[in-house]
Amino acid sequence: MVLPKIFIADLTVVLEDYIIDDLVVLQRSMWEGMSQSNKKMIIKKVAEWWEDGACEEVPEELPPHLMPYANTYATTAGANCLAAALYAVSDKESEWLLQEWVHQQAFLNGLERLGYTVYEQDETLIAGDVVAWVDKDAVIQHASYYVGNNLFFNKQGQTIFNAWKIRKEADLMKDWSSMQMKIYRNLDKK
Repeated sequence: MVLPKIFIADLTVVLEDYIIDDLVVLQRSMWEGMSQSNKKMIIKKVAEWWEDGACEEVPEELPPHLMPYANTYATTAGANCLAAALYAVSDKESEWLLQEWVHQQAFLNGLERLGYTVYEQDETLIAGDVVAWVDKDAVIQHASYYVGNNLFFNKQGQTIFNAWKIRKEADLMKDWSSMQMKIYRNLDKK
C-alpha cells in the first residue's frame, strides 16, 4: 500500500528505500512490525483519506435490520452499493449480501424477485424506494435505499474504507446529477 508519510507516526519500521518523497510504500513485513497504536492510526487516517466520513444521524424509522450497519465500516472488502441497496429491501436473512459484490443483472433480478419495478409516474420518493443512477449506456453506476425524510442508506464503493452511511438526499442527487435517476418501488407494499 502506498500512503502519505504523515499517516505513520513511527517511521522507524520503514526502510529508507521505501520512503519516496512524501510517500511510504508499506509492505506486509513492515505492517507486522508496527505497534498496535501505529496500525490504528494508519487505518483511521486511511479511512478518513479515502472517504470524508460525513454522515447523518441514524433515523429512528430505519428498518431494524439496517441499524447495526448504518454509519459503520465493513470488516471485509467486496460489498458494493448494489449489494447494500438490495440488502436494504431484503431482510436479516439476506445478510450475506453485505459480503458480496453484486453485478447489475443480479441486482435487477433481486429487485424483481422482491416485487420491485421501475416507477415512472413521478420522481417523488417514498420510504422503501431504491434509486439507481444510470449512465448513457444504461449501466447502473450507483444505487441507494431511500429511508424517508430526505435520507438514504448508502454505500459509496466496495472497500472496507467505504462505510454504509446515512446520507442526505440532496448530497446524493448532487453527486450523481450527471446520471439518469431511476426509481424502483414495490407497489404491493404501499
